[in-house]
Amino acid sequence: MLGNPVDAEDAAQETFLRAYDRLATYEPDRKFSSWILLIASHHD
Repeated sequence: MLGNPVDAEDAAQETFLRAYDRLATYEPDRKFSSWILLIASHHD
């Protein structure tokens, strides 16, 4: 999607760091993958 593996690795790392910072907002009754995708889609 991003065109090169280095950019993809950077985006994945940034997404998981943001997810870690926002763990308190995760609702266990919802899908984890949807929550992660929402965080990734708001990445600058």
